[in-house]
Parts: sequence; structure tokens; C-alpha cells
Amino acid sequence: MPATFPAKISIFVHDKAAVAKHLKIDGVDSAVCFYGRNERGAQNAKLILSEDAVDEIEKAIKKIEIDECHPRSHASLKALKGDSLFFNEYEQRGIELPKDKATLSLKNESGSVLVAIVNNGDLEEGASLSGDQKKSAITINVTKLE
Repeated sequence: MPATFPAKISIFVHDKAAVAKHLKIDGVDSAVCFYGRNERGAQNAKLILSEDAVDEIEKAIKKIEIDECHPRSHASLKALKGDSLFFNEYEQRGIELPKDKATLSLKNESGSVLVAIVNNGDLEEGASLSGDQKKSAITINVTKLE
């Protein structure tokens, strides 16, 4: 049987210099994660977003000005703004979290990195982003609450 744990989520966009800017979204700062097993039987954790949280994240993403973001994230941001079903899939089955302190890239069918998920990372506003975090439309930092 899966176990649950509370988590704090912080969502970041990337400015022109690839610096993290906190995307403040009302009601989207806490979440529930589940420990369970994946299809292969390995232990994993999943972030579960409520329908209201998904709706608020989508609204916030649609308001992001592309020309204010890092150039490497433009294509991903355009794709995410145009994909109304992207988060619905994760709302229903959860987002598998990467290992502790690691980043997982969520891609669309064409291979663009739409979202970077960081598990228990040290990501804060003003931090420099690198790799897939720079290419993603947003980065979600998930921190387990004790």
C-alpha cells in the first residue's frame, strides 16, 4: 500500500540570463506525494497535483511573456502554452519524482523539455539554471516536508 508525505512545491520561470524567478501562484505551494512501486517493481515517489492546482498553473503559464524568458526556453514555453492536455495527464496519474537532489525532464511527443522537476533541490529565486532546466518552460522544485 502506498504511503503519503506532504511536500512544498515552488515553480520557477527562467529570465533572459537563465536565472530562476519564482512564479507565484495562489493555492499552489503545497502538494501530496506518494511512495509506491513503478511498473518494474522499483520503489518510487509521485507528485500528485489537484485539479485546481493544475488549472492555476496553466493560467499562470499562459501569462508568461516569452520575450522575458531565456531564449533556450522559448520553444518549450510556446509548446506548453499550446498543450492543454499536458498537465491533465499528470493530474490523473501523478508525476514520478527523480532521485533525491536530481532533475527529471518531462518532454512532449516531439522531445522538447517542457517541465524540469527537481526533487529536494536547493533551487531558489535568483539561482542560475543549467542543462534541461534552462531549456524547460518551467522548473518545479519539490521539497519533502518533515
